Amino acid sequence: MIMSAFMLFTCLILSVISRGGNAGRLVKINEVCTSNIHAFITEDGEHPDYVEIYNGEDKETDLSGWKLSDSRNNGNVWTFPEVSIGARSYLLISLKGREDDPLSASFTLPSKGTELFLSDPHNVLADSIEIPELKYDTVYGRSEDGTGLFKILSPTPGFGNAYAEERVFPSLKEPVFSAESGFYGDSLTVSIYSPDGAEIRYTLDGSEPDRDSLLYTGPLSLSDASDRENVYSVIRDTSVFYYDYYNIRDYRMPEMKLDKCNVIRAKAFSGRGEESGTVTKSFFLGFDDKEMYEGIGIVSLVADPDDLFGSEKGIYVLGDKGKEELRKRYKKNEEAAALIAADPSLPLDGSVKIGKVGFNRNSDGNYTEHGIAWEREADLTYFNGDHDSIILQQAVGIRVKGNSSRQYPMKGFNIYSRNAYSGQDHFDAPLFEGRDNISRIALSAGGNDRYTLTKDPFFSERIRETGIDVAAARFGKPLYLFLNGEFWGTYVMSERLDENFFSAEYGVNPDNVVFIKEGEVGAGNKEDIHYYFAFLDLYADRDFSDGEQYREFCEAVDMDSLFDYYSLRIFAEYGMDWPHLNYGYWRVRDPEEGPYGDCKWRFVNFDNNISLDYEKIDVDMLNVLFNGSDIIGPDELFTALWENQDFREAFRKRFSEVTEKVFYSDEAIKAYDDIAEEFRKPVSSSYGRWYGRESGYDESYFDLKTGRIRKFLKERAEHLGPVYEKDLN
Repeated sequence: MIMSAFMLFTCLILSVISRGGNAGRLVKINEVCTSNIHAFITEDGEHPDYVEIYNGEDKETDLSGWKLSDSRNNGNVWTFPEVSIGARSYLLISLKGREDDPLSASFTLPSKGTELFLSDPHNVLADSIEIPELKYDTVYGRSEDGTGLFKILSPTPGFGNAYAEERVFPSLKEPVFSAESGFYGDSLTVSIYSPDGAEIRYTLDGSEPDRDSLLYTGPLSLSDASDRENVYSVIRDTSVFYYDYYNIRDYRMPEMKLDKCNVIRAKAFSGRGEESGTVTKSFFLGFDDKEMYEGIGIVSLVADPDDLFGSEKGIYVLGDKGKEELRKRYKKNEEAAALIAADPSLPLDGSVKIGKVGFNRNSDGNYTEHGIAWEREADLTYFNGDHDSIILQQAVGIRVKGNSSRQYPMKGFNIYSRNAYSGQDHFDAPLFEGRDNISRIALSAGGNDRYTLTKDPFFSERIRETGIDVAAARFGKPLYLFLNGEFWGTYVMSERLDENFFSAEYGVNPDNVVFIKEGEVGAGNKEDIHYYFAFLDLYADRDFSDGEQYREFCEAVDMDSLFDYYSLRIFAEYGMDWPHLNYGYWRVRDPEEGPYGDCKWRFVNFDNNISLDYEKIDVDMLNVLFNGSDIIGPDELFTALWENQDFREAFRKRFSEVTEKVFYSDEAIKAYDDIAEEFRKPVSSSYGRWYGRESGYDESYFDLKTGRIRKFLKERAEHLGPVYEKDLN
């Protein structure tokens, strides 16, 4: 009897041990990423930090009830849902805190270093690690899955670490230059030293220094770099228009040597495998006598050439994928096919023009790609107009911006401040008056307004000055961009329409903002896309001649904002990009205090660079909204609202007030003249860079283009009778 009881007790103990101590004994933390940019990108384009769990067992293991924690006692704790991990398999846990993702932990881990603990359902510790400080896109992982020592490695999320490369975290002090980035006379001697006495390697082409780069052996003598041959500006792969001109574009490869600055990037290395971070400097020499730069701010943007122009990952080029599509399109073109058949060796590199191929923003190619996967690190230095001080110097992330304008040789950039690059999540500089904590900006090349760059700044200025109820980003003064040391033309800086913009502009919580831009979430959470469909439901299949249905719509939408927004676009557009593109609206997700915390939808104005076209001054935009055009279909929202008599009367009255104040009042014309004068010198001075010296473009050409915009502003009202008189047929 006693023996039986003892055996039963022993079996119970073994059962408990089996459940609590032995099951999953080979389940381990295998890889941790605490600063993710490109290491792991989800299907919806997010890039969360992550923890990888590895199961070294020969059988599937149930992880339900297991726990991750950033502290052994009283720390943040996340419990695994009902989930199993296969034998010799991997499980990724994102550190995003998303409620709609069962495998998203409820806490994050700092990149500066921390601890992580893995426990089973009985709080028995299964694994723990002390994570060092990590650079972005590196991980702390086991050299052998489940058992090896932890090292800083290249990321392999969901795969084995056997082929991961060991990475070196910068541990040496950065090299010190004897001179700061800036403008100097005709010559300058620059010395570089390592505080640790380490070896210094440097580059002059924008590339990241490595142990095979130039060895620093003594002071560097610098002079005006403008006499050097062009390198990046003569890369044909930067635009399809260098292969196929469509017979309408006038871009030309620069035939003259462009102005250049000296770019030096330096890094320290020790014989023990240690290294420092990279220091980047931009030196402008011999610019005192170059009048075009006087009074104009300058941005030097430096990135590894492979990140910009490399066929595989360069964001500024067609790349291998784009050139392959271009070849296929050429061969489908009858004229091109005949030429190729007659001469199979005919190069498809743009040196021989063989006809239009219809390459557009929906075509394959690196510069048509979007999202975090196509963001690259760069160093940005922004000099004031007097060139005697630096407004901003920071490591940033850059992406190509725009829609169809991505095809143009002169492309815009979206620029991001991230902790991963600089240790700061915002730009520590007064880029726009009254704005703090800006984390994203844009450098616009003008797109369809590339000959003047005045339209977007004019709209933005007039919206703010008149106080109409439409959101619009702020624009700065014109500036010159140097890309990897080469003159890249005239740009204008602007805010990005993100959560921080709406918070600063309207006093709302940035975490409570939902911005729908062209049918996608422009600011907010990815799951906020359902608000887009909720907005569509406000007018789909509604009869607004019914006063009650119209009142319900007015309760959900700020009607003053709608009146003002449609007034702007009807006056300025001709039915090319709007309303099927460049259409957006915002609200707060949940009610909060303040005049804009009411959850009503309000409209957002952006991208006006195809508007104010004098050739289209007589286009009846109401007819376009009601009936569509060859390019776009009808505007269902405005058409539905026009059924309501109260709406028609209120809109006609507001339209007259808005358009006069914003566009053709004396104050409006003067405002445009002031902006045109401000942009006149820098824009016309860069014509030769993009269109060639023989183009005939000069200040008189700028005056011609801006003069036609001015005529549109003054005369457009004469063509707007239908806005006041038309009833829906």
